[in-house]
Amino acid sequence: MSKPPKPPANQNVTVAPFAEGSFTLTTKLKSEVQAMAVSIKKNHFTTVDLTGYTDNVFTAAFNTTLNLNRAKAVAAKLTADLATLGDLGVVITIVPGYSVVVVSTNATASGRAKNRRVVAVLKAT
Repeated sequence: MSKPPKPPANQNVTVAPFAEGSFTLTTKLKSEVQAMAVSIKKNHFTTVDLTGYTDNVFTAAFNTTLNLNRAKAVAAKLTADLATLGDLGVVITIVPGYSVVVVSTNATASGRAKNRRVVAVLKAT
C-alpha cells in the first residue's frame, strides 16, 4: 500500500506594493494574485491566511482599516481567480488588525512602498 503524497510546505507570497493610502489592486497586483491562484491550484494548497500591512504615513486607526481593506481586496480577487480555475474548496482567512511588522525602513519612499503589502500564507492541510 502506498503512502499518500506529502503536502507541500507552507509558502509565503507577498502582493506589493500598494499605492500610499490605497487598497486598490493595480494591474500588476492583480497579476500577482492571479499567479498565486495558479500556484494554489497546482500545489493543492487548501487554506490561505491574508494579512495586510502598511507604512507609517497615516494614523494607526486609518492603517488598521487600510490593512483590512487591502487583505479583503486580495481575498476578493483570489476568490474570483480560484473560481475561474475551478478550485472552489480553498478557505481564505483575513487576519485583522494593524501590524507594525516592516520589511524595510519607513524613512525612505522605496522602503515605505515595500511595507505596503499583503502577505499570504498558503497551506496544505
